[in-house]
Amino acid sequence: MYQSSGSTSCMWKHLKAFHRTELASLQRPSTTASQDEMDEGAESGNCPPPAKRPIQTVMHQYAIKDPYLPNSIPKKRLDNKLLKMMVKDMQPYNIVNDEGFREFVYALDPRFPQRHTADEIAAALHEIFRDFNIENKVGCVVTDNAANMVAAVKKLVLRHMPCFAHTLNLIVKDGLSAVAELTETREKVKRIVGHFKSSCVSMEKLSKYQREMKLPEYKLVQEVETRWNSTYLMLERFQAIKVPLSAALSTIDAGLPVLFSSDWDAIESAMRVTEEISEELNVIASKCIPMVRNLQKVTTSMMQQQEKGNIGYRLAEALNGTLQRRCSAYETSRLLSKATILDPRFKTLGFISPQKADEAVKSLSSEGAMFVLEGQAQASTPLASSTANELWHDFDTQLFAEYVC
Repeated sequence: MYQSSGSTSCMWKHLKAFHRTELASLQRPSTTASQDEMDEGAESGNCPPPAKRPIQTVMHQYAIKDPYLPNSIPKKRLDNKLLKMMVKDMQPYNIVNDEGFREFVYALDPRFPQRHTADEIAAALHEIFRDFNIENKVGCVVTDNAANMVAAVKKLVLRHMPCFAHTLNLIVKDGLSAVAELTETREKVKRIVGHFKSSCVSMEKLSKYQREMKLPEYKLVQEVETRWNSTYLMLERFQAIKVPLSAALSTIDAGLPVLFSSDWDAIESAMRVTEEISEELNVIASKCIPMVRNLQKVTTSMMQQQEKGNIGYRLAEALNGTLQRRCSAYETSRLLSKATILDPRFKTLGFISPQKADEAVKSLSSEGAMFVLEGQAQASTPLASSTANELWHDFDTQLFAEYVC
């Protein structure tokens, strides 16, 4: 059999489909002959042309470098492989702390999470400060609430401020976890969203029903524990496409959990309670204390509006308690309290406790007076008196006395 023109694809398909035995017998000698030719070439000094290397795909070149999430399937699979290697090869558990082993793992898969100790983080921060020439100009360092991050800032002897968005995310997470029925519903929703994210067929069915119902073709949003607002966005999108989603689920046989009317009620209650928290996207320092105050008032109001014992009431109660536990120290923070006082939108009205507001005003006044005293002490030559100075002399004296007191 021979091919004189055109492509040989059809011929190869025919050979593989109907002449497998003959094709295999023909390929084996060819392989041996090729190996013999290579050996002869090596002996005679005539090296054969180098084998073609596989072309690196664009997907591999631009692979995502974000680390695997702690509970992700690839991370769990790699952890199991690592555990089996330790057991089979009788390796010590502390092999994961060896620098060479960590570099080797990172070279194999950069997405495998690396260990970040407080010392390493502190050294990295110090290097960044030095690169930007701000070693002696750092007012505070804002990080998440992870223990290693907090310890790293303490090692640098700098003021630490927890990220407010991360704190709100923890508040919502704790509140949702406190309601058992809502936790079960969230797990159902996450499983369904995960199925549609991984199945093109199911996703096409959902899009088909949306087109037939003349609705916008929205995609489902998956919850990410470390991402701010992701729980609310997942539930909001799930509720928004309830009708086409229910129609698509009725045609899918993938062992997915069944959503009952109580589940949809739980989703609606969770959205209603967490909506206020999810609205804030950008929070500056002066807004932290007033926002905590408003959130406590909102959750208290929701508790009064809900029937005691239902999902909405328990969620609002859990959020209110978590707000007090995680954010009670905000009003005692000198940095946040001064920022709130200096913001003309809030001043003392942003505080929950009038006593804390008065203490912040006194502290800020004392600090301002110190700046005035330092300015007077640094004046080398007194300025010549003028009519303007005499005009404002009494007022300046009275104002300075109020600052000092």
